[in-house]
Amino acid sequence: KDKLKTKKLQINKHFDVKQNLLSHHLGMLKRIAIVDTQREGVKIYYSLNRNVFHKLKSDLKCLFDL
Repeated sequence: KDKLKTKKLQINKHFDVKQNLLSHHLGMLKRIAIVDTQREGVKIYYSLNRNVFHKLKSDLKCLFDL
């Protein structure tokens, strides 16, 4: 697992999307295990699951013959 973690509000600063849409997409990424979450009180931290990400990246390269 990636040791770096960030809050949704920090992620939102880098994208021009509404927070509810970002929440929806982060939820989708969590369901397919690309991101992990860790709750600390009311804060939720997100981290990239590098193993799953690299597997997906490799699979997509093969699929699209890149």
